[in-house]
Amino acid sequence: MSLSKLLSTYKTLSENSSDYDTDTEKNIQQSFYKDNGSYTFSGLFSLDDLENIKDDKITKLMLKNIKLVNTEMYIILNWMYMYNRCDNLTKLHIQGIRLPTSFFEMLHNHPKLTDVAVRDSNVTCYDIEGLRLNTTIKRIDLSGNKRLSYLSFLHLLPNLSYLDLSDTNIDDTSLQYISMLKKLQVLVLCDTHVSDVLIKHINNLKELRELDICNTCISNEGYQSLIPYIPNLYYHNDVF
Repeated sequence: MSLSKLLSTYKTLSENSSDYDTDTEKNIQQSFYKDNGSYTFSGLFSLDDLENIKDDKITKLMLKNIKLVNTEMYIILNWMYMYNRCDNLTKLHIQGIRLPTSFFEMLHNHPKLTDVAVRDSNVTCYDIEGLRLNTTIKRIDLSGNKRLSYLSFLHLLPNLSYLDLSDTNIDDTSLQYISMLKKLQVLVLCDTHVSDVLIKHINNLKELRELDICNTCISNEGYQSLIPYIPNLYYHNDVF
């Protein structure tokens, strides 16, 4: 099925549903930007823009604060994966939009992908569990996802060197998985619920060079015990 037919299918489905918004296809505010293999979609954009993209060397893709209904998401997924538009994708940044689980499950089709950010998108561990299928990922930023309370798949990402879990509901239950990341160099846990339990797991992270534990449940005594092991340690606490 061509993309033009998918667009036609979207219109047919949407016009018969309560989700239909004429601004999606008519009089729409476009916010689409391309720069040297980097594509950014933000706010409201026309789905017709997708049909005009012929570049098969997309290296960076950002989806930011996009207002989409389910049928529109179906079109984007088909554009990205069925038509192999992102074979060279190395960086994927998502902000303010909750994507379906199937989106992340298909990322393993992109062996060059190393940098993934899903910020402020209201995702759960179940939503993003598909990331475990792509072992090439080196950087993950999941900051600002308040529904994120545990991550049981992290140990399946052996090349992960950077992990940002700030401003989430992560607690001590995820530390055992984090401690298995032998190549981890930067760990950001500020504004989470981790406690002094973290201390016993730090010894397993031999490559860790930077740790942010600001505004956590870690005590001052716990912080002092970490100082000899972490070259760049950030700590201040407004919790107590």
